[in-house]
Amino acid sequence: MAYKKVQTEAAAEAVLNVVNFVKVDCNDLRGVLTAHAAEWQVVLTTQLHADATKHLAQIMASFEQQTQDLTTPPASLDELPVQLNKLSRASAAMPDLRAQYGPLRQKFAALASFDAPVPEAELAVLGSLDGRTATFDATLMESERMLATSKSGMRNQLLSNLEAVEEHVVALRADSKGA
Repeated sequence: MAYKKVQTEAAAEAVLNVVNFVKVDCNDLRGVLTAHAAEWQVVLTTQLHADATKHLAQIMASFEQQTQDLTTPPASLDELPVQLNKLSRASAAMPDLRAQYGPLRQKFAALASFDAPVPEAELAVLGSLDGRTATFDATLMESERMLATSKSGMRNQLLSNLEAVEEHVVALRADSKGA
């Protein structure tokens, strides 16, 4: 904001000043100051844009990766606690992730205040952030239901296997007593 103010003030200054009997032409100085302020405004807005874009991409990549992880059902009993931990971590991280939305939106608002060009695609992704969050919340609930179903199915399968082993042991005992 300071560079924009300096640029405006320099452009508003009088070009010629008379001090006693000396006439001072400040046109070159004004041009240099204005160019310097414009140059640094571009540098800073470019950096802000890169930072805002990177931040937005990180949030969206986090959603994508976690959605992929949470929608994959566990294939074995060993994978079940891993999936439950992923669900727990994702649920616990949501308040921190939501807290990042305000600063991210402020970055894009600052870019707009400097009239910095922001691609429509990035603005569309930023605008879809709340909808994407709602979709991810639904994914968390669906993942929780899926893991509960998997847990129950694995428990039933384990009990069934245990009964089969028990029947096999009983049959082996009967064979050893009969022999």
